[in-house]
Amino acid sequence: MNDLNQEQVQKDQAQSRLMQFIKSRKIILSAGTVLLAGGIFLAGHQYVEANKVPYYHVYYNGQEIGGIKTTSQLKQAYKERQAELDKQYPDANIVLQTDGVTTELQKEYKADVDSKATLDKLEQLLPYHAEGVEIKIDGKTVAVVKDEEAAAAVLNQVKNKYVPGAAPVSAEAIKLTSLSASGSTAVPTRLAKTKKSAAADSAASTSAPQVESVKFVEDVEAEPYTGSADQVLSVEEAAKRLLQDKEESVTYKVREGDTISAIAKRMGTTQKEIFQLNPGLSELKMQIGQELNIKKASHTLTVQSVERTYTSVVTEPPVETKTNPELAAGKTVIASPGAHGSKIMNYQVIKENGQVVSKQFIGQTVTKETSPKIIVKGTKKIVKASAQKTSAGSSYMFAWPVSSPTITSPFGTRWGDMHKGIDVVSSNHTIRAAADGKVTFTGVKTGYGNCIVIKHANGYETLYGHLSKISVSNGETVSQGDKIGVMGSTGRSTGTHLHFEIHKNGELQSPTKYLN
Repeated sequence: MNDLNQEQVQKDQAQSRLMQFIKSRKIILSAGTVLLAGGIFLAGHQYVEANKVPYYHVYYNGQEIGGIKTTSQLKQAYKERQAELDKQYPDANIVLQTDGVTTELQKEYKADVDSKATLDKLEQLLPYHAEGVEIKIDGKTVAVVKDEEAAAAVLNQVKNKYVPGAAPVSAEAIKLTSLSASGSTAVPTRLAKTKKSAAADSAASTSAPQVESVKFVEDVEAEPYTGSADQVLSVEEAAKRLLQDKEESVTYKVREGDTISAIAKRMGTTQKEIFQLNPGLSELKMQIGQELNIKKASHTLTVQSVERTYTSVVTEPPVETKTNPELAAGKTVIASPGAHGSKIMNYQVIKENGQVVSKQFIGQTVTKETSPKIIVKGTKKIVKASAQKTSAGSSYMFAWPVSSPTITSPFGTRWGDMHKGIDVVSSNHTIRAAADGKVTFTGVKTGYGNCIVIKHANGYETLYGHLSKISVSNGETVSQGDKIGVMGSTGRSTGTHLHFEIHKNGELQSPTKYLN
């Protein structure tokens, strides 16, 4: 019995050791499996990490539009786009607006990034604008150019068109005055109206015109511009626009001394066009204050120059008349032929866009004195004025109506019109009768201002215009050399002078043919 129990105990112990062995093997097997799985996972993770591709998400105004591999691709795209715009708009400063673009770094396993598609899309989204300078005339923008240098070049082209060599508008002046003292706030630039020319300091003895000043008649301003690139012009295009003339319809009121030719010249039109626009118009019946329809040439920009001209002219000898009681009345003897002198005449000429609008006599310098021509008249017998002969074959001559005369405008065609007489200046403003005769008109004539007409023998008449004072009356008989008035600038006149005409039987004559 005891032997059986002992045997059973041994069997149980053997079975227990077997079970413990099996359990130990299972534990070893489970740990190996775990270790193997962990190794496989780690290796896979390292593979994924090794194959992750870094790239950048690109956003425009917060909205994703794609990805790029490097930010340098973005910078290169900006550079290329800027170059395209600069080529497309060579006369403008183009600013590519990239402030709405942001990027974010990202990594993905074997990420497929299409940088070109992203950058192409971004190019279509990026806006741009031009920065430049507006040129304004009387507050109105007439042109936009690239910068201050271009604005100066445009204005200088306009100035040099009419006044070659005029002092230039400087780009520095535009740039410095187009910003406030702090340099941060843009303000308008009001360009200096007057630019002095160094030529004004030249010697007055030269015959070449001296430019004293050049200015723009209108207010010219330059302001910073930001806007469409299509509005920016090249220097040549902007200058052409400023040089263009426009035509506008205006009403003109006739003034004292006006003639159709004078009105046409002043308004930049033609006599033919004035007559076409005003049916029934007659110069002889034209009244002061009468309204005329005119098509006037209007300048976009007017360049006004003030010039000084010095013209050397030959002066006629003054005439001195003496009497000889031993010489028969009606007979004259030239005791001395006299000698010509010379003077330098000084005028101030104002031009607008190259056209003379005013010419003022300033003074004169005698460079060679004249000697008088002495005429001796016989007084042995009284001769009536009607007995004087004024024919082509006689020795009768008219006397100069002023002493020491200088002709400033001769008889004949002038500025496209017929100048009916001669214009004369003198330092002595006394006007005298050119010959014996009877005063037939004193008063105001259209174009002539204060005027005197004297009738002489043999169908001759003389006319004296632009007087400041009339010293005779209608019907009065005058002798050669009698004072009849004072030189002036009334009527259609650009300065103090005498306009003198000679008529024979109603037809114009050249006064210098008859003056002794």
